Amino acid sequence: MTSPRVVSGLIFPPPPPKHTHTHTLLGVLGEQVDVCNQAILGWGLREASKRPDKEHQYGYGRAAFFYSLLTALSTFGFGALYTRWAAISRGRSSHVHARTHT
Repeated sequence: MTSPRVVSGLIFPPPPPKHTHTHTLLGVLGEQVDVCNQAILGWGLREASKRPDKEHQYGYGRAAFFYSLLTALSTFGFGALYTRWAAISRGRSSHVHARTHT
C-alpha cells in the first residue's frame, strides 16, 4: 500500500524553480526528502506485513521501526546539512547587517 503522494512524487517530481531563489530551491529539496521518506516508510510497512516464516518465527513487525528510524535520520541529516550550509553561506557573505541601537 503506497501513498498517492509518493507515487506522484516519484513519477512526476516537482518542476525546477523558474528562478534560482534559495528558498524555492530548498522547498523543492524538502519536498523530495518528504517523498523519499514516504517511500521508505511504505517499503517498511510492506516488509512489516510479511507473514512469519522459519527464519523469523514472530514475523517482521519490527521492520516498521527500523524504516521509521531511517526516515528520522534522513530528515535530521537534511536539516543538519541545511543549517551548516546556511551558516557557511551567511558567514561568507560580504554584506554585514549592522545593528543600530536607538
